[in-house]
Amino acid sequence: MLKKNFSMFFMLAALLFSLFPNATAQGEGSLPVLVGIYPSAELYQTVGEINTLDNFLRNNTGPHVVSIAGTFLDIESPWWLITNELNSAWDNGYVPFVNLGAGTVSQPWTAKQIADGMIDANIRNWANTFRGWSSYNGDKRAFIAPMQEMNGDWVTYKDDPANYIRAYLRIQQIFKEEGVPASAVSWVFAPNGWSNPGKPENIFENFYPGDSAVDVVGFSSFNFGTCWSYTASESYEQIYKPYLDRMAAMAPTKPIFIAEIGSVADGLDRAFWMTDTLSKIGAYPGVRAILYFNRAEDMGNIGEIINCNPVDYSLDSSSSEGKDAFKTQVTQSPYGYWAPDSTDMMNIAFARPDATFEDVWPASAFAGKSTTPYYQSWVERLVDANVTGGCGSSVVDFSDVTDFTYRYYCPDDDVTRAQMAVFLGRGMHGASFNPPVGSITFGDTAGHWAQHWIEALKADGVTGGCGGGNYCPDVSTTRAQMAIFLLKGKYGSAYTPPPVGTDTGFNDVPVDYWAAAWIKQLAVEGITGGCGSGSYCPDSSVTRGQMSIFIVRTFNLP
Repeated sequence: MLKKNFSMFFMLAALLFSLFPNATAQGEGSLPVLVGIYPSAELYQTVGEINTLDNFLRNNTGPHVVSIAGTFLDIESPWWLITNELNSAWDNGYVPFVNLGAGTVSQPWTAKQIADGMIDANIRNWANTFRGWSSYNGDKRAFIAPMQEMNGDWVTYKDDPANYIRAYLRIQQIFKEEGVPASAVSWVFAPNGWSNPGKPENIFENFYPGDSAVDVVGFSSFNFGTCWSYTASESYEQIYKPYLDRMAAMAPTKPIFIAEIGSVADGLDRAFWMTDTLSKIGAYPGVRAILYFNRAEDMGNIGEIINCNPVDYSLDSSSSEGKDAFKTQVTQSPYGYWAPDSTDMMNIAFARPDATFEDVWPASAFAGKSTTPYYQSWVERLVDANVTGGCGSSVVDFSDVTDFTYRYYCPDDDVTRAQMAVFLGRGMHGASFNPPVGSITFGDTAGHWAQHWIEALKADGVTGGCGGGNYCPDVSTTRAQMAIFLLKGKYGSAYTPPPVGTDTGFNDVPVDYWAAAWIKQLAVEGITGGCGSGSYCPDSSVTRGQMSIFIVRTFNLP
């Protein structure tokens, strides 16, 4: 794996560019922020450094503090190194966090080459080794971040978002093919926070493989102090808050890790920096772990642009104030410890939501955030009842490896009258229903994909069309029309709602509105509560997300 090397341009740009305004984070939830540590070298040689630090943090006798041991391995790593690294973490009471890189100066691998299968044999070796490790002498697990910092200029698989995503998915599919239990891996998306402003296509959002492929999102960001001739100490508001905000917007349902965090002691009050930065990171909604880069990096012979070489982030790199401040922060709430084999680690940190659609993905239990779309469980009930298969799919074709399929529901799209025919047909007649093929009676539906569904709806007496002998299949369904569709679908063509009386129950539906009685009855039956603030919004279109709730309630789907 190539060593991370920060060029003059990178460092200068990191100092000059600021993407978001400063703000103070607010915490959410009661889940802990876990603490991870990278030692000075491979775990199998230096895990004792983590043990020593953990003993210091817990005063040798208190509860453990460090939950995660970080390491850097390559897809090409031999089996013995993989096993030794994983064992060194687990056997000492830590969950491994593996940055799974690829490529060296002598043998660079691009994202396209990995995506096209050129190192599949190495990936399969990794997967088989991991499967054996995870199942030997009990169930074990690890966080794995394939091709970390892919948006940086210092990796061989850089500058190619589309093929990075393909490579990420290919690795996952090979792990599945080789029998790695889903519960043994939490898949992490771990870019660098900063990316070269001269390459706007390399913002990390462009590399994100999607909610259905990723369990945890995280990023790397460091305070370089005055270690370079053109840098100064940077605060939480400069080098963490902007990336946290962007990650939360990109993946609102995911837990966030600071996958690599560190600060030099040169040119700053590191005790203040640790206190300020770690307290604010810990309070940010959804942050579930920090992994401190407790090592020094030799930057080689790069001339006068560097003031300190090696660049030393280790907690012991200067006086004890920074280390003591680190201890104070990570030994109090919201920071906490979970053992690798604990129920919390297994059932929360490594739990994967049961979901179908990329665009209706529920919040991870580990995120600790209330960001699940309100209609998500209702959509899944439609899927379970075979009422919907979604609005489309996108297949990532790997030819010699199992394809990966993204499925979509399009929850914010309006329900068309054609789609309404399908929803109602399946709701009325059951999951196995397919409409009979017959003559087409509407003037605007011949050749339409839903032509027979529409004719079935007419045969059931639910619709007579939109007027003039037409059905208007691609016109959005209004909430008023929906009330009639649903109640006729539920009770049959002869159904008529009770008289509306003196009040509809909604401030925007007068008693003389053409669908007033239908709307009131829909509310009486508990199928709708309106659109908010005492209104029903009868002339507004109904979305697919909203319709999932209405269909499930109308037909009492399980």
